[in-house]
Amino acid sequence: MGINDNHLQRALDYTSQYCTDNCLLLNVNKTLSINFTLQKTLTIDTYEINHSEILYATNVRLLGVIFDEHLKFHSHVDHIIDKTKHALHGLIKLRKAGVRSHSLVLFYKARILSVLSYAAPLLVPTHLPK
Repeated sequence: MGINDNHLQRALDYTSQYCTDNCLLLNVNKTLSINFTLQKTLTIDTYEINHSEILYATNVRLLGVIFDEHLKFHSHVDHIIDKTKHALHGLIKLRKAGVRSHSLVLFYKARILSVLSYAAPLLVPTHLPK
């Protein structure tokens, strides 16, 4: 464990103690560790909360966005495609069933556009040429 890892473990210990002192519960089973890096190979350090090891993950879901360790968002985009594909299929079925245009637009906005636009700024490259 390097010096930064030692600081992280101490921060976890402090957070755990704070939660205990304030009658808050930490669910270690829902806690994951991930390293964000540009390196192809990395060292995986282990951390603990209340003497329980935190599991390491190569991707995590936070507020509906799937982050991978290289911040490429491929898993997130695949998830969005699958989710909107099912909604689009439903939209087509509704249209074939004769649902009015106004209702189809509402369905589109609620089930497709909302999914496509959620967290969209994360997916746009910031290094576009000027």
